[in-house]
Amino acid sequence: MINLTIPTSWNALTKKQLLYISRLYLLKLTQNTFRSRAFCYLTGIKPKGEQKIGTDWYYIFKRKRKYFKIHEQEYIYFLKSADYLIQESHLTKNHFPAIRIFFKWYYGPSNSGYNITWLEFINAEGCFYGLSKTSDPKYLDQLCAVLYRPQKKHYNPRAEDYTGDRRQRFNDFTYQRRAKYFRFVSPVVKNCIFMFYIGFRNKLVEKNPYCFASATVSSDVTNPVEGLMATMRTLNMDDITRNEQIQHSLVWEAFAQLNDMIKNVKEQNKK
Repeated sequence: MINLTIPTSWNALTKKQLLYISRLYLLKLTQNTFRSRAFCYLTGIKPKGEQKIGTDWYYIFKRKRKYFKIHEQEYIYFLKSADYLIQESHLTKNHFPAIRIFFKWYYGPSNSGYNITWLEFINAEGCFYGLSKTSDPKYLDQLCAVLYRPQKKHYNPRAEDYTGDRRQRFNDFTYQRRAKYFRFVSPVVKNCIFMFYIGFRNKLVEKNPYCFASATVSSDVTNPVEGLMATMRTLNMDDITRNEQIQHSLVWEAFAQLNDMIKNVKEQNKK
């Protein structure tokens, strides 16, 4: 009796498993080949051939030292357990909190991107749009440079003013210079970062339905920057002196406030 177990969600994947899935994406396999390779790797089985018994076909696998057969129809059913991997990423666990490039460390966002600022998000969305529109790898390097930054000076997690973010404050005038170093990072790792960003983005949409129902940002391949700038004008309540404060506020807090504002307006209109 062989018991097969497989991670059933993006966040259940280990770092090693995520790297393997990232490699599969870069190979641009057919959907069935992708699911088959992912299923075999995640369950720890190795395909060893096929066998026909009567009119039925069986796939032969090996796990450790044991060989076993799975009926063709059962195998097709089992592959459905990997279907979430061929859909949009919902990965919110950052398996790469720090990346070393040559002799320097760059630090990334927290799980679910809770320490991503509004200004950081606007620039990340610009890179996301460029990558989605052109597939030019320079935009992925830029996205990584937005999210990953050197450690701030005088970093002390025990200090009273510690914000929970060890990264330098985001500067939208410097990240493009930093982006050139990310071409030396493995494409597999950068693809993992991209999947994390998509997962963070999807969670942000899910938790703030009123914001995204009004098309501030959507999953469509459209440039979101103009919409986000308009959103900032809503948040500052026509007081441009508040723009800098909003830009460096956490994007989760900004959208939560905006979501409540839109919700309240809609409820008042109903009344």
